[in-house]
Amino acid sequence: DSKPTVHVGHPGWGEATVTMTAPGVADLSAVFNQAPIDRLLAFSVPHIAAEIGQPATLKGEIEGTVSYPVLPEFLSGRVELEMSSPLGQFDVQAEGAGYAWKVARLDAKAVGTTLKASGAIEEDGTVLADISLDAVEPRRVAESLSQWLPAVGGLAIDGGPIELRTRIGGSLTAQDVTATVKWAEPVIGGQRVESLAAEATGALDDLEWKAFASVSKTSSLTASGTARPLDGTANGVWELRAEDVGELMALVASPS
Repeated sequence: DSKPTVHVGHPGWGEATVTMTAPGVADLSAVFNQAPIDRLLAFSVPHIAAEIGQPATLKGEIEGTVSYPVLPEFLSGRVELEMSSPLGQFDVQAEGAGYAWKVARLDAKAVGTTLKASGAIEEDGTVLADISLDAVEPRRVAESLSQWLPAVGGLAIDGGPIELRTRIGGSLTAQDVTATVKWAEPVIGGQRVESLAAEATGALDDLEWKAFASVSKTSSLTASGTARPLDGTANGVWELRAEDVGELMALVASPS
């Protein structure tokens, strides 16, 4: 028996096919060949469209099965897409079915920052994800974020590269998080220190954290405590060590 099918295509963007396989269930596939998506982004997410600039293009493939209403037993798919714009690039490769999904690769590059991630959700709800972020120029990142978070612009962030590494495990209802960050010669509010390192472990709603800052060759700052990111609260104990108090006072009094 023939099944209702819709096929569209154009040399300027690619082709797509949708086939109804059962009431409320459809197979779909699409191939994009440098498809222009400026108008789509401007209509659906105008603020993001203004930030990423033009031209924005999409290439890659999508195939899968969907249903309405959405039911896990009729849900499967594979995605391999790359979006390019003047701001940077976004690349994702993922596949799955039902409750089990895997992101083999998610890469993004923009404003001197590289984000890489991979992970999976198993049928039993088990989660595993690895995320890394490297910001070569924190100042550029802060300037970009200040458009949505004006308070960031007032921090006068600058300095050397930032490395962030995060692993998320556990389950969808109870995640375990381990995160580390290293920042070389950070500058905040015009004040420069030699280095900053921090780490956090625990659940998303209850983290333990500690940090170490090398303020100068003779001074350091250590701290540790707990945080509840979902509530926006944190507490900790801070300890400052200075072998040369005069040097430390001069450093605090003189912006970089």
